[in-house]
Amino acid sequence: SNSKIIDAVNKIFSRKYSTYGRVTLDVGFTDYRPLVFPGPDERIMPKYKWKATGERLKEAVTIEQIDIVDLIRKIKENLVDLDGKEIKYTDIAVLCRENFQVEKVAKELRDNSIPAVIYGGEGFFNCSAVISTCKLFEYIAYPSEITRGEAKLTDYFLAIVAKGREDFEKFLDELSIFARTNTIVEVLNFAIEETAIEEYYIATNRYQELYNLYKLRELVKKIRDQEFLHPVTFFEYLNNMILSGQREENADFYVQEEQDFVKVMTIHKSKGLAFDIVIIPFIEKPLIREKSEPLIVYEKTESEFRIGFNKNALFEYENNKIAEDLDYKNMHKHEIQKILEEEFRVYYVALTRARELLILKKDTRRRRGNTCSFLDFIRQIDGGKFYEEHLELLSKNLC
Repeated sequence: SNSKIIDAVNKIFSRKYSTYGRVTLDVGFTDYRPLVFPGPDERIMPKYKWKATGERLKEAVTIEQIDIVDLIRKIKENLVDLDGKEIKYTDIAVLCRENFQVEKVAKELRDNSIPAVIYGGEGFFNCSAVISTCKLFEYIAYPSEITRGEAKLTDYFLAIVAKGREDFEKFLDELSIFARTNTIVEVLNFAIEETAIEEYYIATNRYQELYNLYKLRELVKKIRDQEFLHPVTFFEYLNNMILSGQREENADFYVQEEQDFVKVMTIHKSKGLAFDIVIIPFIEKPLIREKSEPLIVYEKTESEFRIGFNKNALFEYENNKIAEDLDYKNMHKHEIQKILEEEFRVYYVALTRARELLILKKDTRRRRGNTCSFLDFIRQIDGGKFYEEHLELLSKNLC
């Protein structure tokens, strides 16, 4: 990283932060070791310049509230590297705290014609490849005009249409006959080959769907006695996983250098990686879910197991006959402290992934309340001066 990112990271993580609300705490590292520039040729500024003026980009850390689609577009339109080459999408990584945020950001980018690829995430059973396969096997298991129509809403249908073919109905008939005497893996392979869905996913840059389809096939191969696995059973299994919102990691894959996509992933997935431009959205979101105090908290050590009871929560059940549990507040406070400090470490991982440009993205529709966020911590640095000095340094210069 350039030294401005290193300086900002040290500034943010070398101090303690106060939280407000039901519990007041001091959050931060107890033994923070400042980062130092790793080599002799210290770079102060990022390797980018403004396309219109040729002036070097001076700041490497900025806090932005512009829409993420507009932000990425304007970065591409306004910045170039020092040799005048355009910034590629693959230079940009969006790191999210939650899996659902990954799916949300990727969908928003794709819906606005910005190529994006998800690394990790837990949306396997909710991806288009799995849902399309489920609908295909629904028709095999329960053939009717309705399920036949549903099969036309799948990626398999789109793959056939993309090849200029009009024989999807014929494909469904052949698939039904093939399924009577073959295993689920063989039926799946037949559908993949006959529709050329692999080519379709590659042509449309939907590599996550392609590798999720491969993962689904591998999952089926691992099922014992698969020769006895019936299409009805397989459909019911997929349908239950989809409808119940079963969480399962997307298939791992790596985009080759010539493939130009914005990388979207969880902060956890980014460990050990580095990117030229890092965008960290949702910094205004609470670090801990706002909820009522729990009924019971517990604390386990090597020598004892302690349980604390919330008298206020038990009041309605026991008519206020329960004595105050003096350990409860301390144990609850300690539990919140551990959660917040873990979130603090997670954001440290995120910020240290950036090499050239670090963008902290906040939403303008901030929900106020008794919560604390990473943005709240940043606002505390130097009495708010750090926040003001780094606010919208890109937006002020973007066309």
